[in-house]
Order: sequence, then structure tokens, then C-alpha cells
Amino acid sequence: MNRESKYKSNVKVLSILLSTFLFGIAVTIYDPIWPFIVKEADISPSQYSYVVFTSQVLEFASRWFSSGYLTPSASFVIGSLSISFSMGILLYTISPSTIYTSFSILRLGRALHFLGRGQIIGRIFKKRGLAFSVFRLSSQIGMLLGPVLGYLIYSMLSRNFIFLSGLLLGIFSAVVFLPYIKEIPKTVRRGLLFWRRGVNRDVKIVTGLTFINNMARQTFIPFHFIVAPYLFNVDPGYIALAAFLERGVSMLSSVPIGWLSDKIGDKRFILIFSEATLSIGILFYIYPYLGILGFLASTFFIGLGTASYAPIVSALVSELSPDNPEDAVAFLLTAISLSRLPGSIIIGPLMAILGYGGGFIFTLICLGIVGLGLFIHYLKSGVQLT
Repeated sequence: MNRESKYKSNVKVLSILLSTFLFGIAVTIYDPIWPFIVKEADISPSQYSYVVFTSQVLEFASRWFSSGYLTPSASFVIGSLSISFSMGILLYTISPSTIYTSFSILRLGRALHFLGRGQIIGRIFKKRGLAFSVFRLSSQIGMLLGPVLGYLIYSMLSRNFIFLSGLLLGIFSAVVFLPYIKEIPKTVRRGLLFWRRGVNRDVKIVTGLTFINNMARQTFIPFHFIVAPYLFNVDPGYIALAAFLERGVSMLSSVPIGWLSDKIGDKRFILIFSEATLSIGILFYIYPYLGILGFLASTFFIGLGTASYAPIVSALVSELSPDNPEDAVAFLLTAISLSRLPGSIIIGPLMAILGYGGGFIFTLICLGIVGLGLFIHYLKSGVQLT
């Protein structure tokens, strides 16, 4: 590659990084005021649960449809512009209907943007473990800054300026990528059953295991801070510290783990490591005898566990399907969207029967099954990964 081509390639990568960074800010900029506008719209917590469930169904359906009919670039750009549309609705008025519509479109935008991004990374990068981790970090930094920016705007101006900023950031996220939209290789769309020809057996096995993994994580991650006061007798200050430590460990370890996954060759070892570290973190909740010390210690293992699965498994399936990485990544991400649905339904009855910590035994068993399944798949697989 000559100097000019290398320069253009670097500019393209930086543009996609900037796009996903701006997107991360846009989707979280209204987080500080979101609970209050939901309350203003007179939507109760029980009603809000239906909003979340409906949006998760929409997220799954949109990824499935887009995987079959849209190119990666189209999914990426439509996802960014959907955030703008979501914010524009809130500029109009605050009511139950606008809250439902805005939140659903926001979840749709997230689903499509991250789907397109994953497909693009799988196609244009060779060191995919590092690439998926770097792009994940870019969006994470944006999501970390979004609420801070939103609070500052709200303090100095008004909430409508938050919505306006989110609208503009979504547009900028799309515009930054537009010069390169034709440079991303396209594949022939295969319809709703897109995986029939483009996804091989190894990808299906890893995706099936990831479905179990993500379903299990959905019974723990959204709930572990909710039950912490009951198990560890912690106050809001410790919750804030734990959230900071957990996110910090995840962000700081993401890129080194991605780099390591490319170096060791077979990424399934990193995924097994992810299941093991998260399982250790969960054990502190099942056996909360160390109190606050155990609660804080768990953040290190949970942070490692969350940083080392999602980007690495995306890289793995794209390597398992070198001729058609877009469909492999799309199949994986669509399955992940579907796996989010049963988690919140399962964990409630389990906690009622086994207690707050005991309910996570289900999570632990599922992670163990996934880790064992990945190891068996490694032993039996004839695919050599480099």
C-alpha cells in the first residue's frame, strides 16, 4: 500500500470512529432528564416495562429485516439518522405517545447503527479482535460523555436544547460517514432467510452459544445494582463508585483484550476467559459474605467479563465466515437482540423462589454451559483461525 492509499485508509477509519463516537453521545445525551420526562408523561414503572419490551421486539425485528435487505452502510447511516428523528419527536411535545415512539425509534437506531458497524468492521479489517474492541471503546467513550454534556446543557439552557443537540449529533454522525458509503463492499441481499447460504455451521454453533450467554447476562447485568443494597447493605455512594469502577475496568481492558485475541489466534479462549471472569463476579452476589469489600471486588471481574465477550465474538464469527463476514455478524447480532427478550421474564420468578442472590445461580449455570460448549467446539472444529 502506497503512502496516499494508506493516508486515505486511515482517514476512513478515523471518520468511522468519529461517527460512532458522536453516535454514542447522541444516544445518551438525554439520560439525566429521561426519568423525569417519563414521569411528566404520566407513564408508571409498570407501563414503562411494556415500552422497554416492545422496543426490544422492534430492535430484533429491525436487525432481522436489515440483515436481509439493507447493505451495511445503509444500516449504519439509517441508525444514526433514526436518533435524530427520535430527538425531533421530543422537541414537538412530551406525551405518552411521543415517549413510546421516541424510545422505540432510538432503540431501532441503536440496533441498526451497531449492526452496520459490526458488518463494516468484519469486512474491511484483518485484525478484527482489535478493531471490534477499538470501535466499541469509541462508542463507550461517547456514551460516557453524553450524560455529562446533557446535564451541562440542561443546567445552562433548557431540555429542548438537549433534544436539539441530540438531533444534530445524529445528523453529524451520518454526515461524517457519507463520503465513504460507496467504498464499503456490498453483498447481495438474501431476504429474511439471509443465513441459509451465507452462514456456516461453525457460525451457527457460536451464535447459539452466544444466545445462551447473552440471555444469561440479561438476568444479571440489568439487576445487579438493583439488588446490591439488599445483599451488601450499600448506600448510593458505593453504587456510584462500583458503577464507575466497573465501567472503568471494561473500557481500559477492552483494547488490550482485543489485541490479545488477535495475537493468540483462536478467540474462543478469550470468550471462555470472559465467562470465567463474569462467573467469579457473580459468585460474590450468590455468596455475599464479604459485604462491601466483596461488592467492590466484583466490579473488577464483571468489568473484565463485559469487555471481553461482545467485540470478540463478533470478530470470531467474521473469521469463521471469511467469504461472507457481513451475514455472519448480522446473524450473530440478530440472535443477540432476540436473546434479550426472555431474561427479564426468567429472573423475576427465580429471585422470588431462590432469593436475590440465589436467582443468579441460573446465570452461573448458563455461563458454565457456554464456556464448556466453546471449549468442545474448539476441540471438534476443523476451522483454523489465525
